[in-house]
Amino acid sequence: MHYVLSDIHGNERRFHSILHQIDLRPEDTLYVLGDVIDRHPGGFRILRRLMAMPNAKLLLGNHEYMMLRALGHPADDNPDDGTALAHWPMEVWHGENRIGIDCGSGYPEHGENSRYGRLACLRLEDGRVFYSE
Repeated sequence: MHYVLSDIHGNERRFHSILHQIDLRPEDTLYVLGDVIDRHPGGFRILRRLMAMPNAKLLLGNHEYMMLRALGHPADDNPDDGTALAHWPMEVWHGENRIGIDCGSGYPEHGENSRYGRLACLRLEDGRVFYSE
């Protein structure tokens, strides 16, 4: 199976909730579409775990890009540091010939915006969506 996940933002509880639900097998592949770090304290632990998983493929998101720039990594030709991007509520949406996945796991776990903080993971074979607790 092939799974797609994004915008973990260091939230270990929600990340582990997704991993438990999808029960990733060695023959499966998990694609993480960036924004593993920032906003919650578990980002580096999650990054290290993903890097150790032979069946996980990780793309850098704008938050990783900002971290690399802050640590002195040479800037590339892209002048946008990602700070102008809006934070959308978590959702998986379907349209004609396309599927999108986005979430706001950086939102607080309690309070007015807590309902936006779930992670969403999409299984590509059948379009099933898994939401973190």
